[in-house]
Amino acid sequence: KERKMKKTLAILLSLALVICMIPATAFGDTTNATADVKLKSASGVYDGTAHNPVVESVTVNGQVLATGWSINWNNGGLTNKGTYTGTVSGSYSPEGGETVNYTGTVTYEITALNLADAGVKITEKAGKPITSGTVTADNIDVTYNGKAITAGFEVTSAVSTSDSSTVLVTIKAADNQTNLYGSKTEAFYIRTAFD
Repeated sequence: KERKMKKTLAILLSLALVICMIPATAFGDTTNATADVKLKSASGVYDGTAHNPVVESVTVNGQVLATGWSINWNNGGLTNKGTYTGTVSGSYSPEGGETVNYTGTVTYEITALNLADAGVKITEKAGKPITSGTVTADNIDVTYNGKAITAGFEVTSAVSTSDSSTVLVTIKAADNQTNLYGSKTEAFYIRTAFD
């Protein structure tokens, strides 16, 4: 009788142990995984402003995640020419599965702006009319696709040889400057006191 009782008690204890283990196997520990990260655009051109690359997709273990992750970029503000590395991290729990922590990296490159690009505009600064053949950066605004370029270039000017009422203004990338290269020239009418 005592032996039968021990056997029953052993079976009950084993069963209790198995029941106690069910939550541990159902919810499990956390696992780590590598994320595949894709950007909408892997590069941009220097425009004097901080770039904000948009993540197109984050895929972990074959599952595309729409939310739940964050991205941190090395080298700070993503403004100057260079290659930047972003680290994406987050976690998710597949239905009925264990929590998955993931990280992944992606690169974004900012290339130098060619001042000869069609998107580069040189315009007369409001309230600072060009009144002579000598023009400085104080007289002009330089923009690229509407964004102000305020540094990294030199300004030279000369009165046109074919029309003395026109000044040719040239901007060119300054020496030892990495964000800009090339040059662009625009013609401006020299305003008189009567204009």
